[in-house]
Amino acid sequence: MIKKFTLLFAFLLSLNPLFAQEIVSDTVMAYHGHNQDIQVVSYSSKGDLIASAGLSGKILIHNVDTGYLVNSIDAHMVGINTLNFSRDGAYIISGSRDFSSKVFEVKTGKLLFTFTGHKNDVTSAL
Repeated sequence: MIKKFTLLFAFLLSLNPLFAQEIVSDTVMAYHGHNQDIQVVSYSSKGDLIASAGLSGKILIHNVDTGYLVNSIDAHMVGINTLNFSRDGAYIISGSRDFSSKVFEVKTGKLLFTFTGHKNDVTSAL
């Protein structure tokens, strides 16, 4: 269970695995899985999920309490600049260096929408 004053710090380490320290009564949780630089980390509004993405174009979604990998989504062919959960945590939107934004179901990883036509990198998607 996430406590009221949970602090989440995300660090980029050498070789670029995601290492997030969740400090709750001196508890530390590590989330692994990336093999390239991480550009963005997003925390769901319920506080139960953390998503990370970066240069590989892959989105990794972990359960905050257990560290379990909920889903790994091959979202874009190039780096991801921005990532956000929907209010209910059921969907996630990404914005990429490929000039597109995409919406996925968190549980299944199913692509629901692709938004194209941008003339530059997508740097913010809410």
